This record gives sequence, C-alpha cells and structure tokens, in this order.
Amino acid sequence: IPRLGLAGAALATAAATWTGALTLGGALAARLRPAWRAPAPADVEPFLRVSAVLLAGTVLASLSYACTTSAVAASRSLTQIAAHQVVLQSWWLLSFFSVPLALAGQSLLPPIARASGPAAWRMCRALLSLGAAAAVPLALANALLCTRLAPTLAPDPTVAAHLRTVAWPAALSQLGINIATALDGAYIGCGRLGHYLRVMAVASAALVAVFVAAWAGGHPGLGAAWTALAVFSMVRCAANLAGMLALRAGLLRGSPGAVG
Repeated sequence: IPRLGLAGAALATAAATWTGALTLGGALAARLRPAWRAPAPADVEPFLRVSAVLLAGTVLASLSYACTTSAVAASRSLTQIAAHQVVLQSWWLLSFFSVPLALAGQSLLPPIARASGPAAWRMCRALLSLGAAAAVPLALANALLCTRLAPTLAPDPTVAAHLRTVAWPAALSQLGINIATALDGAYIGCGRLGHYLRVMAVASAALVAVFVAAWAGGHPGLGAAWTALAVFSMVRCAANLAGMLALRAGLLRGSPGAVG
C-alpha cells in the first residue's frame, strides 16, 4: 500500500472505516440480538431532529476547513500547500482530544438536566473546566510541533520554515477549538441545539470574512488560512462562553427550553 501513494492512503482509510463499522455492528447485534423490523416514523423522528442539526454543524465546520485549503492553494506555492497539510493533520489530531468530553456531555446531561437543573449546571461547569485543562497543553503541543519539531514533520527546510510562521495562529486555534468542542457537549446535552447551530454559522461567517479580506488585499495563502481558522475557533469559543450565563439561568430556573 505505501507504494500506491494517495490511492493507498484512500484504501487504508476505507478499510479502517469499514472494519470499525462492521466490528461495532457485529458487537451490537451479538449483545442486543434485535429482531429486525423497519422503524416506525415516530421512532426515528427524535433521531432525525437532532441529527439534522448536528449534520448542519458538521457541514459548516467541514466547509470552513475546506476553505483553508482553497486559500492556500490560491497562493500556488507547493511548499505552502505542503506545510498547510502538515499543520492541518497535526491540528486535527490534537483537536480530537476534547471530542470524548463533548460526547460524554451529550450522553449524560439529558437525564440529569430533566431531574435536576443545579446538577446539570455542575456538570456543564465540569465540562468547561476539563475542556480548558485539556486545551492549554494541547495548544502548547501544537506550537511545539510547528516550531521545535518542524524539521521532523517536514524535512524540507522551506516547508519547515512555513510551519514556524503559523505556529501561534495554529496554537490559538487549538486552544479555542478544544474549549468550544467541550462546551458544545454541554449545549447539545441540555437541548440547546439552536445555540450550537447559530454559533457554528457565525464562526463560519467570520472565517469567510477573513478570507474575503485576504483575497481583496491580494494576500491569500498559508498565513490567511491559519488566521481565519484561529478566528473561527475563537469565535466559537467566545460565543459558547458567553452563552453559559443564559444556560445557567435556564437550568437553575428549570426552564423547559433548556432541556431537550
């Protein structure tokens, strides 16, 4: 497979994805032994309602990340394109560390929020604390990868030099995205799906605004891409932090709108 290059990477990804899906499906079938039947519309409606919002948020995030690649490609510099891929892959790897916190919040918060608003608020604060505690070392690790470890990630000296120029925007973006992701779990778990979608839309619009300004000024490229991604992440983080007061008020007064 290594000799296949890009095709080999695609085959390896497909094999890993299907192996995971089949393994999980087999484990669930063995444990639950369900009798297969077509689900009734009433059974799938709650899943569709929530998944539609999550899908929209995922699409907005994916389009935002794709815009960074387009901005770097517009520079027509192969070394900048190579540097962007190196930074983006390491950034993605580190940004996944807060995803389990978000998933835990989405899973654990709904029954807690229905039973006790104060208990749900304590869990939301715990998610914020854990997200912030994880975000700081991950941001520093991102900066380290782009500076001290740049020659290891990119043996080409020109590519390594490009990595160093975006070390701190990448680190700032890493800090914001980890806190924002952890808090996404709090909002989704408490039924604030509208807040989640609004934040994603505003952050994506801010990213596009940075790109438009960069193109208008004739400066698309690696710096513009990572400045935009830092803005995207910090807008998400700031909006989620600002919304915590309203979330707290809703949970403590037992507002039905606070819990899905």
